[in-house]
Amino acid sequence: MTYTEPQGKRLAARVNEVRQSKGLTHQALSTAAQVSRPVLSRLINHGEVPSRQSTRDAIGAALGWGPGSCDAILAGGEPIEAAVPLVISTEAGMGLAQRIEQARQDVGLSKHELALISGVSRPQVSRLINHGEVPSRQSTRDAIGAALGWEAGSCDAVLNGGEPTLCGSAQAAQIVAERLRTIAAEAQAAAEESERQAQRWRSIGENALAAALLALRGGQGN
Repeated sequence: MTYTEPQGKRLAARVNEVRQSKGLTHQALSTAAQVSRPVLSRLINHGEVPSRQSTRDAIGAALGWGPGSCDAILAGGEPIEAAVPLVISTEAGMGLAQRIEQARQDVGLSKHELALISGVSRPQVSRLINHGEVPSRQSTRDAIGAALGWEAGSCDAVLNGGEPTLCGSAQAAQIVAERLRTIAAEAQAAAEESERQAQRWRSIGENALAAALLALRGGQGN
């Protein structure tokens, strides 16, 4: 993912601001995050955003932020404090619901299809879209976002007033294709099992019919 210069500078400024407020040197932050000093320096001094989300999350965690916080800042939102449970206002929940519903319609997915592709239960998807009930697990929020072509952390970015970050078209297509392949395999297995059950019942029916004919012949013989 390529970030714009303003995005990189925004994240750099926020990371540096919190680093200073916590009294951390560059080296101390590098050690706490287990991220190399050059990577950290390039971010803070030049706004060069690490390409790996795990690296961004590690830096955020060392500053007391929850996963996806750096991506939320890149998208124009605010970080999530890791020490504080995620508390979502009704307004924020409905805002995310509206963005997901709009993206769902833009992509041309039904709610059922969104649930299938994301691997999230249909009731959870419906409660989010219809009532703004946000799933408590970030992995669930990210799965729904991924099905819409959003990068991890995008739902949290929207919750914090920012914008979702779109995956590259190839990456988004791969995510959807992998999930559809899984669905296809599950459907094939279910079809094969249904065929086995149908064959079993056909066999039972044939045996029952044969027994009935045999019983009739026996009765006629008497």
